Amino acid sequence: MPLKLKNPKTLSLILSIIGIFIIVVLAQILEPKLVKISDIDKKMLDEYAKVQGQVQDIQKIKSPDYHNPIVLIDLKDDSNASITVVWRQDINLTQNQAIQVIGKVSEYQEETQIEASKIKVLS
Repeated sequence: MPLKLKNPKTLSLILSIIGIFIIVVLAQILEPKLVKISDIDKKMLDEYAKVQGQVQDIQKIKSPDYHNPIVLIDLKDDSNASITVVWRQDINLTQNQAIQVIGKVSEYQEETQIEASKIKVLS
């Protein structure tokens, strides 16, 4: 016996909620593949990437418009390439510390960078 709903809008609402739930779960599970920094180029702009390497330098920039500092991390990997990682929260990292970064590839002043959405300390 098929389920009959008195209001088709109810079915639409239920399916929408299920779809949103599935998207949220998949967003938590799926991550971009690990790439070498040397493979990141302008063709990857606005795509998400995962990189890992050693912290070479850290700069914290305080902004009067934003309560958290903007942290610029110079990250170098095994391919001997480096990239700037932009993190918009305070974080305690040290030079030569190994980290993994997931973020969106972007460009600032003609330099490719990664705007991090997740940083994981590896060592």
